[in-house]
Amino acid sequence: MVLSSGGVAGIAHLGILERLEQARIRIHVLIGSSAGALVAAYYAALGDPLPRLIEDAAATTPLRLGAMALHLWGLKVPDGAARAHCLHLTARLAALDDVTFDTLRGPVGALGVLAFDWKSMGPLFACTGSAETGCLSVGHVVRGSASVPLIFPPKRLELAGRQCWLSDGGLVRSLPLEWAFAPPLSATHALAVQLPTFRAGIDRWLPARRRFVAENAHRVLAVTPRVRKLRNALRGRSGLEEIFRAGREALDEASLEALRRWQEQPPR
Repeated sequence: MVLSSGGVAGIAHLGILERLEQARIRIHVLIGSSAGALVAAYYAALGDPLPRLIEDAAATTPLRLGAMALHLWGLKVPDGAARAHCLHLTARLAALDDVTFDTLRGPVGALGVLAFDWKSMGPLFACTGSAETGCLSVGHVVRGSASVPLIFPPKRLELAGRQCWLSDGGLVRSLPLEWAFAPPLSATHALAVQLPTFRAGIDRWLPARRRFVAENAHRVLAVTPRVRKLRNALRGRSGLEEIFRAGREALDEASLEALRRWQEQPPR
């Protein structure tokens, strides 16, 4: 399962996960970029139950995200509900720091996270089973992948003796589908969840991406939750809950049946 970037619309990913759990469709590999990386990490690395993830997401309003940005830049956050939630999010991120990509605690066998490295001006993809990145802290890479430039500071990371400055994975790809099929993850088929983002529109016109999608269409099931991101974000909790429902509704019975068939007989 590959989860795209999408900011607050990433809550739709939780709706998809809930539908899969209810249908008893197992996820072997979970990959994410930016907001999708956060969802993937909490589910795969910590094994957090979905009700907890849903509650945390529904409480994370734009105002509280702003408070989190101030906190990460080392600025004081005024006392109140926003500060309390900011401290809660800080503790939740810290829980990811002690988990590596090779020591996952959740129900998923492998995890992959895409980030952008400002030092190399290119992608950094960390995943389970990689000799280079499998030992990295999930929390450190996810902080980078979810760090929207100019809003959240980049995450400094040392890898094989070199310094990396990680930022929003959506700068590389909105949907990191190519990395799902490449070693060491080597997926046979994938459920791709694409949220509406500006980067997704760019990716559709990249020749390499178009060739990849055409060559692998027979083993990718793509769903696009119908999310009115700005409108829902401005409505607070009720708007975020509507985004979650859009995720649930995006995975219909026909899609679930296709996934069940693939579970029994993966496409070649």
